[in-house]
Amino acid sequence: MYYITDILTFFILKIENIFLLKKWLFKKIIMETSVNKILILDDDIGFLQSLKFYLEKSGFIVRTSTNVNQTWDILSSYYPDLFIVDILIKDQNGYDFIKQLRINEYFCLVPIIVLTVCGMTEDRIRGYKSGCDSYLTKPFDSEELLILVRRLLVRHIQTLYSTQTSHITKKKYTHDLNLTQTEQKILSLIINGLMNKEIAAKLNVGVRNVEKYVTRLFKKTKTTSRTELVRFALENQIVT
Repeated sequence: MYYITDILTFFILKIENIFLLKKWLFKKIIMETSVNKILILDDDIGFLQSLKFYLEKSGFIVRTSTNVNQTWDILSSYYPDLFIVDILIKDQNGYDFIKQLRINEYFCLVPIIVLTVCGMTEDRIRGYKSGCDSYLTKPFDSEELLILVRRLLVRHIQTLYSTQTSHITKKKYTHDLNLTQTEQKILSLIINGLMNKEIAAKLNVGVRNVEKYVTRLFKKTKTTSRTELVRFALENQIVT
């Protein structure tokens, strides 16, 4: 009986520790700076440098790695909001690395984009089965990648909020933002991951018109990026 009690106590403490860890990670992700962090794993150094430059120019913090072992070393002190992974890595294939991320309690929810020359149907299927969120082949359109990155980051925030709703006390924003009906519609679409071009098409308005409303939303919420805007809206229950 004493042995069984010890086992039950051990599992209860284990569950409590996991919950506290996830709660801490959630708070860290939601409350830290609005600049999102990306980690790129690819053994092509020239490609790494050019992609890093492009993403940093687009406003992201980027770390790069050329092999899996180096990546795990980086992850000991760096928590990315998104991974970009090649499949053809020298020390280990990208599929296995993705599987390892998906069973890791720290990184299991972090979005993963596969970016590789492997474009066969079976490659894509294997990638999605391994746990990636999206699969792009080289050569790729840089704007398409950027849109995908931003959409997955927004979705990531939504996932974190939905999985932690019962454990986090949300605060109702008490100040009246005076959002117009159009601003409310656009904010709702942004939260659902749509980019400006998609919002313009959905509302049958010009892209510049959408950009104008997005700028107004930034000013009214005192945010500086779409990701920060989504965080603010969800945390303060502006859009339900």
